[in-house]
Amino acid sequence: MNKNAFFITTPIYYVNAPCVHVGHGITTILADVRARFERLRGRDVFLSTGTDEHGSAVAKAAEKAGVTPQLFADQNATNFLATWKQFNISFDDFIRTTEQRHLQGVDTFLNALHASGYIYQGTYKGHYCTGCEAFKEPEDLVDGNCPIHKTKADYLEEKNWFFKLSALAPKVKALIENNTIRIMPEGRRNEVLGFLNGEVKDVSISRETVSWGIPLPFDEKQTTYVWIEALLNYITVIGFDRNMEHYKRYWEQAERVHTLGKDIIRFHCVIWPAMLLAVGFPLPHTLFVHAFLKSEGHKMSKSLGNVVYPDELAAKFGVDGARYVLFAETPVNDDGDIKQSSLGERYNAELKNNLGNLFSRLTVLAQKAKIVELRPDTQSKESKAFAKLVSTAWKNASSAIEQFDTRAYLAVAQQPLEAANKYIDTTKPWQIKESGELAPVLATAFELLRHGALLLSPIIPATFDTIGQSLHLQHSLPFAKKITWGAQPIAIPTNHIHLFHGVNTKK
Repeated sequence: MNKNAFFITTPIYYVNAPCVHVGHGITTILADVRARFERLRGRDVFLSTGTDEHGSAVAKAAEKAGVTPQLFADQNATNFLATWKQFNISFDDFIRTTEQRHLQGVDTFLNALHASGYIYQGTYKGHYCTGCEAFKEPEDLVDGNCPIHKTKADYLEEKNWFFKLSALAPKVKALIENNTIRIMPEGRRNEVLGFLNGEVKDVSISRETVSWGIPLPFDEKQTTYVWIEALLNYITVIGFDRNMEHYKRYWEQAERVHTLGKDIIRFHCVIWPAMLLAVGFPLPHTLFVHAFLKSEGHKMSKSLGNVVYPDELAAKFGVDGARYVLFAETPVNDDGDIKQSSLGERYNAELKNNLGNLFSRLTVLAQKAKIVELRPDTQSKESKAFAKLVSTAWKNASSAIEQFDTRAYLAVAQQPLEAANKYIDTTKPWQIKESGELAPVLATAFELLRHGALLLSPIIPATFDTIGQSLHLQHSLPFAKKITWGAQPIAIPTNHIHLFHGVNTKK
């Protein structure tokens, strides 16, 4: 494996509805923050996202809208693309499953799967949720209804092609148990192992009655089951069967990480590895599975009027502020509850005050003293103590982001800023008259600010760019140099720069 190459993905999002909601937002921002952190460390990163555009749900939604499925997909895919650009998502590619490059890769993979001996013809009898685009076992339903969409699952009986998941399930289980496939957090890993400890049935890979999709290359009377072809986006987006050198660089040779929500855990953590095993392809290394978000104590629902949309948060907090609060609210082990008042309190305390006001106070003090440039001290006992603080913060931040522990990461990133605010409250630089005495104090505080801002840069990239440009920070420095105490001089901006506005925390 090339330890420098890093491939990270979001799920591809279903286009049966035009609106990008907060659930899409937390997954995408989480993946983007990890990608940006790895780039900061100097790794060769590829981040992919995109849209899932086939299946019966899309066809029905398009029919209701009075347009073709392709036009419907085109319109809604544009909404996702626009939102991710608005939110400064640093994706390297945006894959759409109606693109020729995806169709080509799917055909090649399915032919390999057909040749593997792990598929066969049969008849499916059971229930299907169109909203999930998923076959449902009786134990998956509540009073005959899908527990996620609260709608009755349709009973189907049709001829399909099946994948021998039951034959490969023991191998998948063993790989998860020995952490060759790492599922995070531990509760989700246990959930998958619990499923694999039960009776694992073979799964259908095709539909007889759905026309909006990719025909099976070896049986064109059948349409590829939307989930089977959607999972293949993770290799078609990086060039499988098209640019094999690029594919090998980011799949065969790279560290491979998927981020996803818990509703699609079995597809990603069981079926996807089994498909890859069947054809002898490399497996994903890590799958991070987050929980759901409620809103003001209730499941998000249009009828309740409590659905949270990313663009609404951006209007209130700005793009970086919205990125920050969504990253902070990522539900890891248990379902979370997003509350507007707590979002505002976090934004005011951690961004406006800890970072924004600190930056303004230090800048004004330096400007009044006519200081043009500061060079942080590296030799004093005080500086060495702060150097140790930031060094530890960087180590802990690396560990937290690798674990996708968003709360731990934010707590660590805030430490240098909290230390800087406490330091200037103690030293009271506004009372120091001699610039020769003032400069070392401000240099120390600015250096703490620099480290705090750099730690937060994967979350608030535009804000960090503003800070970096105003302080003339050297972005081309190697990572090890950037995170070293006193590694570069700090220029003082000549104008006043306002980073964050306060928000009303009342509903």
